[in-house]
Amino acid sequence: MLKQNLQSLLDFDKAIRFVGCLASDGMILSSVRRPGLVPLLDTAESKKSFTHTILRASSFKAFDSKLGRTIWDITLRTKMKWLTVYFNNGNIIIMSTEANSDHDKIMQKILKIFE
Repeated sequence: MLKQNLQSLLDFDKAIRFVGCLASDGMILSSVRRPGLVPLLDTAESKKSFTHTILRASSFKAFDSKLGRTIWDITLRTKMKWLTVYFNNGNIIIMSTEANSDHDKIMQKILKIFE
């Protein structure tokens, strides 16, 4: 089911390059990548970025009592966008898109699929 949901996100918008789901410990539960695209990060770099995502999630929790739970965040880089959605169960959806993607439309689709 998880793989199918991730695939439906990949199919939703051609600007999406990669979609994955991380457990709260940083282990990748499932992922899909757009066929034919060369990944921007190698395997070791990807693992490092997943660890960074888990550390960010942990640091966001420090402000939950005053600001509310973090639902999603986005990082815009010159070559791509990194979209991250945080769920109550600790799982995290991570996604890389083209830099010009409509991230709000994509985020709304993620929330619809996984609510």
